[in-house]
Amino acid sequence: MKNEHYVGAVVNTYRRVLNGENFDYMAELEKTSHRPFTTGFTFDKTETEFLTSAAPVQTYEVIGVCTGNNEIIIKNKLVTGDEIEILSPDKNNGKTFIYTGETANVPESLITIECPYKLSANDILRKNRK
Repeated sequence: MKNEHYVGAVVNTYRRVLNGENFDYMAELEKTSHRPFTTGFTFDKTETEFLTSAAPVQTYEVIGVCTGNNEIIIKNKLVTGDEIEILSPDKNNGKTFIYTGETANVPESLITIECPYKLSANDILRKNRK
């Protein structure tokens, strides 16, 4: 079963493509946890499977999910100085900010963060795993 980050990122990306936005949609899809992409049976039958590794690739990880009013439910460790990206269906999608609060590392705990943007309920905050 796909997690909320995967579903949110893919649906958001597809919606933006269908709306005619010009952006690097593959770079956005690469941020999700996924196995290497192929064209499947679309063009060339020799590229239907990617068998060199079954391990998923994940360049970004979810930090938390917003409940509204800049409160987030922590999913993974958040450290002072982390660059956070917003995944949202509204105008804040793709915007980044630097986390200035204390380290948060208790999953499912609720914290309030300082953010230069108004976060909406169900916005997903993520960071590059580097």
